[in-house]
Amino acid sequence: EPSEAQARLQQALELFAALGTGWQTGRTFFELGKLAQAQTDTTDAIRHFTNALAEFERQGAGPDVIRTQAALAKLGGASVDAGH
Repeated sequence: EPSEAQARLQQALELFAALGTGWQTGRTFFELGKLAQAQTDTTDAIRHFTNALAEFERQGAGPDVIRTQAALAKLGGASVDAGH
């Protein structure tokens, strides 16, 4: 159920943010992005993937940065690429 998944991911996001665990916060944003993408909510998907990318870049998590950049490029095409 998407609404239940959304609620649980939001709870996880709050917990990881409070604990200061950047990589887990990034992964949760990434999962929120995938959920939004599955619901064809491109605006929220881009927002969540962008937040994930920022966390992964702060952590120096190279593979996650690449995966998230690819997810953004797939959603935004040239408009996302132009920002980088």
